Amino acid sequence: QNVSTQLFLDRGFDTLLCPWDEHENIRSLSSDAKRLGAMGVMVTTWHHLPGFLPRFPYAANCLWSDSDTPGGCPSTEAAAILRRVWDAEGDYLNALYRDTHLRLLYPRMASGHLQGRMLKMFVQMIRPQQVLEIGTYSGYSALCMAEGLPENATLHTIEINDEQEDFTRPWLENSPYADKIKFYIGDAMKLIPQLNQQFDLVFMDADKRKYIDYYELVLPLLNQGGYIIADNTLWDGHVLEEHPHPNDQQTIRIKAFNDMVAADTRVEKVILPLRDGLTLIRKK
Repeated sequence: QNVSTQLFLDRGFDTLLCPWDEHENIRSLSSDAKRLGAMGVMVTTWHHLPGFLPRFPYAANCLWSDSDTPGGCPSTEAAAILRRVWDAEGDYLNALYRDTHLRLLYPRMASGHLQGRMLKMFVQMIRPQQVLEIGTYSGYSALCMAEGLPENATLHTIEINDEQEDFTRPWLENSPYADKIKFYIGDAMKLIPQLNQQFDLVFMDADKRKYIDYYELVLPLLNQGGYIIADNTLWDGHVLEEHPHPNDQQTIRIKAFNDMVAADTRVEKVILPLRDGLTLIRKK
């Protein structure tokens, strides 16, 4: 509380972690961060919906809380337990995450430590042979999933932004999991049919306006009992907006995707209020 928001921004961080106990501190930091140009404030609380975000929409990424009060944050002791229970991400991923923040625009798009450990664990539980990732970005999530892959399994990851390749490809190819990863640059809607592949797991973290298109494309390519994991399905709480602005197509399409999945009898589904929302979808 005694360290200024500007100090963090001057050192190259654009997302701030707020582990404080009082709502007003969150409100103050959130306001300062927005004024100074930060991308957002990460608040350690599970209370993502419905009480917290409508009140503090700029404090977006909610993780955990030991309080029943909307917007409550963990005590110092609880936060210490939380950090101790998480597995370490390892030096390579830590270096990638730091480089992502130093060299790329919108580094908040990277999955990060908690979600990365979750993705690895999902892969270890599902034990897929063929994994598809739509939206590589810096490669952090791809490396986390590759870390959990069984022997002789393959991760296909697709990034549409060709300007991203010079940053991402070396991180993938110099990793301990390079032999398990196939990296493609191009439009997923065109590339996926060309792979001529069935998948056991699909991780969607690309253009939110195309989530329904991706879903309908990959569901027939998903083996029975396979999973789709869709990221950002809470979309900084904007999914709560009853009438999004007509120009906000990302919110409109994420809401439409959520509604479609909820009504789809071909699958089982659950949404996890982790970071910006993860929807787990299992093909029946």
